[in-house]
Amino acid sequence: MHLPCSVFSHKQLDLFLWLLSANSVPDVPSVKSMQTLNKHLQKLCGIESIRYDGALGHVYYVNSLADIIAQEMANPNVRPHLHFFPEDAGEHVSEAQHASQWLHELPDDQLTAMVRVGRRDFYIHEPTRLKNGLYCMPVRFFMKDRSLRETRGPHGRAWSVHKVNDFEVPVSDFMMPLPQLQKDIRILDIPDPADILSEPWTLTNLVKGNRWCELAEGHRVIAFPIWMYYDDTLGNKSKKWNKHNSFLFTPAGLPRSEAQKEYNMHFLSTLNLAPPLEMLDGIADQLEAAEKEGIWAWDCVENEPVLVLPVSEFACHIGLRGKLFCWICKVVGKDASDTPWGAAPGDVDEGEEVEDDASMNSNVSGASNKGKRKKFVKSLEQMVRRVTAFIKTRVKKMRTDTGVKDTFQLYFQDLLAASYKKKRGNESRQAALDAAIEALSEHVTSPVWCIKGDEILHVVLLGFVKYFWRDLIQNQLKKDDQKDALGLSPLPGDTFVKYAGSLVGRNFCAIAQVAPYVIYNLVNDECRATWVALSKLIPLVWQPQIGDISTYTKTLKNEIQTFLLAAAQWTNRWFNKPKFHILVHLPAHIRCFGPAMLFATEAFESFNVVIRAKSIHSNRQAPSRDIAHGFAQGNRIRHLLSGGLFQLLQTRIPGSAPNLPVPTCAETFSKCRKDWVLVGGGSQEFMNTPGPVMEKAGQPVFAKSTLTAQHVPDALGLNVPSVQRPFSSCCFKQATLVRLLNGNDCRCDDFVIVRRIPGFSTFVGCIREVLTSVGALCDTPDFILIEECEVSEQVELAKTYGMPAVRPSGVCNLVQLESILCTVNVQHNCASEKCTATGEVEVLEEHEKTTKTCARVLHNDLEANLMLNTA
Repeated sequence: MHLPCSVFSHKQLDLFLWLLSANSVPDVPSVKSMQTLNKHLQKLCGIESIRYDGALGHVYYVNSLADIIAQEMANPNVRPHLHFFPEDAGEHVSEAQHASQWLHELPDDQLTAMVRVGRRDFYIHEPTRLKNGLYCMPVRFFMKDRSLRETRGPHGRAWSVHKVNDFEVPVSDFMMPLPQLQKDIRILDIPDPADILSEPWTLTNLVKGNRWCELAEGHRVIAFPIWMYYDDTLGNKSKKWNKHNSFLFTPAGLPRSEAQKEYNMHFLSTLNLAPPLEMLDGIADQLEAAEKEGIWAWDCVENEPVLVLPVSEFACHIGLRGKLFCWICKVVGKDASDTPWGAAPGDVDEGEEVEDDASMNSNVSGASNKGKRKKFVKSLEQMVRRVTAFIKTRVKKMRTDTGVKDTFQLYFQDLLAASYKKKRGNESRQAALDAAIEALSEHVTSPVWCIKGDEILHVVLLGFVKYFWRDLIQNQLKKDDQKDALGLSPLPGDTFVKYAGSLVGRNFCAIAQVAPYVIYNLVNDECRATWVALSKLIPLVWQPQIGDISTYTKTLKNEIQTFLLAAAQWTNRWFNKPKFHILVHLPAHIRCFGPAMLFATEAFESFNVVIRAKSIHSNRQAPSRDIAHGFAQGNRIRHLLSGGLFQLLQTRIPGSAPNLPVPTCAETFSKCRKDWVLVGGGSQEFMNTPGPVMEKAGQPVFAKSTLTAQHVPDALGLNVPSVQRPFSSCCFKQATLVRLLNGNDCRCDDFVIVRRIPGFSTFVGCIREVLTSVGALCDTPDFILIEECEVSEQVELAKTYGMPAVRPSGVCNLVQLESILCTVNVQHNCASEKCTATGEVEVLEEHEKTTKTCARVLHNDLEANLMLNTA
């Protein structure tokens, strides 16, 4: 009932309970008793849904961010994967902690503020004595070579603070933290650490130390960065009307392989009435409270309490139709003023500092972002001043000129403008305006500014691929060629053409992979060259790991330039689309945030179906509350079935049996291990039950009749005496499908990438046979026969498709299931073989053959002329 992807209504629950009763299952609970138990469990170990009265008058609910983070720290399926420190991995970039944003550009106070060495805790911005007798002021802790270090430290007996760049010290060299220095001042013959003779020290109180040291009470403090996401979701089956604004997040410290799982997507809030900025106000309040006091959680790995500091960055954008749609290089409309940031002359107050071009044109974030944020806030303050001066028209013009548009603040500006609209005389108008100002809420600017901090799905798949595909169907192909020239299976081929304007991201992903092969003789050379360039660019963008970031970004820039040049040679009208400009900044974004797959939104977009299911199975009278409660219950079930710890106090009710403690919910966080429990092992065994890895088909065959016996007879013992033959007399079944460890399903004659054992080299191979013994207890294959393939570059293929050739070598070997890494796509070289749609296939209707036929491509010399599809 409460699993996120298995939503049932109360009527369906009634049906299940009736079926249990009809089959004489004893002790079937009623719906009411289940609901009562559910409420009790939710209070005991669930997520709280907090009610908010929005600044614009709407009521909405937000699931507790603190409760979700606390559950993540106590979840054994999540906590071991989390990273809390940035990592200097050199040129290697594969996760968010390797990128420059987390490693270099986040403010020091938003990173993990302490490190434990032995039994001593060292905090940033506190004097520390090193083993060599020097003193330093740690500023930032990060991982390097699997060890912690700190950078930029001052030293000197006079306690004069000097910032030294690239001064790195292993934490193993740390000797004395601030509290011990304060105790041993006389022994060490040093000045009081609180006496700093240089400029006033405001980062910490050098008497009490770092504020997190006092809040943590001797426990560890960690930073918990998160990716936050907003999108609109349609809340009914027809996917029309009833649009819900939803907020989600996932821990940024998770590896990419874990962060993209639906298991790690967390719901915060949704509503179909309130605008997103009003809802974000409640989330920002939770973030501010957590940043001020921290979140207490139980660390299931270290088995101790920790104080967690959540860190989130939220990017807002006016949209690609805005005049200033790119704040990286300050691209503006042709009617923008020459004054800084497009502001009209006179809109900049005297004495107000304006950032120059050099400080705003290159960095994605960091110091320049602080200048941008300050400038945004100043512009918003100017708008409020102009409203109070009865210049509403000027405010509208200023929003257009500066590109700063705060729809949240716009509501309050309209209230101020309406307050004096019907008044006459300056005094009465001023009095009405003063009264309206007094009635304003405390926060009248967007909550985005309260949150400290190029997305490839919508730029690439839903951008270029969508543009080119629609143009191909509507403009490039003739009507007679549109339906059957694609060479795809019947349903996708017809669908991709007929509904070219209604496809989704996964459809465009498939199109990008096959388009160069199916349009080679249907379009002109410029169009085909652009498609080929795009197909080469896409896999480069979707790289999960980057071994050398400098080489990668250089290659990526070259491929982007090649793609843009090909598009320009085709037609320069494509450059009316702003996404072509945004693509230029993608290499800088990857350096800043890590591989583009980390900040792609496919995983969040796919979560829309879960939110929609929650909306459909509610009565729609209180959607924000009901959906929030549904996801809070799902979080609880997820946590309990994962073996997560939760706090449970054992109390005794007066008059009850002395040995029957009653579980009760704790009002305050407990730092005692005995108060943290988990559910029984039965639920974990249920969750860890493996699924099938293969499907068997056909009649059993003897070993000597298999392909494996022909190519590798020694494996079946056919070349040894009959007494020693382990498999020679066995019967086998051939599997039609095998599920690899990465989740890919592959069949015979599919091509895969295999790792050689021993060693780490890989090769491309073709699965020829999969055998499993008849009557085997385990559901894994006994033999997988792979034919090795040769991959080579050919001039003709490079010119037409830009893909390498693949040729089977005839050499077959047996491999283990663990050695097969993934499946790969192989296509036929139709251009050189002159393949045409001269074949016919019978059309099935109602799963029955008909006399109708449709054309299909007949491949000439199929096995000898193949290409590895690198698109």
